[in-house]
Amino acid sequence: MIKLKIKYGNCQTDLRFPCTEKEMNAALERIHKAEIRKTYRHIPFTPKKWRKQAKHNQTPTMTAIAPRKLLGKKTEPTEEALPQGIVVGCKGGKHSTTAMIDTGDVHVLMIGAAGVGKTAFWLYPCIEYMPCRLRKLAIASPSYA
Repeated sequence: MIKLKIKYGNCQTDLRFPCTEKEMNAALERIHKAEIRKTYRHIPFTPKKWRKQAKHNQTPTMTAIAPRKLLGKKTEPTEEALPQGIVVGCKGGKHSTTAMIDTGDVHVLMIGAAGVGKTAFWLYPCIEYMPCRLRKLAIASPSYA
């Protein structure tokens, strides 16, 4: 049993959850994963394919796998243009990486201490993704000035 006391001004409320802390953490983790799935577009990260398409003056595309319809029938994957956005994270490994794209805003300011991976883990994936939509980039790094 988890017990919480919530105070607001002069009022106090006691909440009791009929579960263990482990069960509560597992439920919160499921909610967190569901929120990430809803917030970001999950796109196969295939920069070699995008570079090849851009070289031939084609619009870079992604392979969209449609969800299964009723009765478990598979649908054919379709090619669709990449959405505009910023890479905010990646999942997977060397051979099948999925980029999480924030399509809500395309402006970003990255701040971090030296050595935390701003260039390798954020800037490089964004550069691989951005030329698919933009032909000209302006990147400033004050540490090299």
